[in-house]
Amino acid sequence: MDQLFGDLGKQESKQSAPQTNATPQRTYNKHEKEPEDERICTIMKVETMNKLRYINGKEGIPLRELFEIGAKYLIKEYERQHGPIRVRQTKPKKGDASKIFNI
Repeated sequence: MDQLFGDLGKQESKQSAPQTNATPQRTYNKHEKEPEDERICTIMKVETMNKLRYINGKEGIPLRELFEIGAKYLIKEYERQHGPIRVRQTKPKKGDASKIFNI
């Protein structure tokens, strides 16, 4: 068994292309716009997600648009309460959304 896997590893190393230090360019699929869109992953309460799916199904609004509308609303409300946001390239701090938006 060791001989089988050992030989397999040797074959792969012979066939692999030489490594370079160049940074690979990001590729975009047909649904992404290059600089404007960013794919995210998040976790939320099941009840909230089910309600968004209900709106999606009843009104025919894609979930992506619902999230975008919700995010824009929260940003607008935040800026109304705290002033304009200047985007920084730093890691954000963790906070309590209910305190920030007085929910």
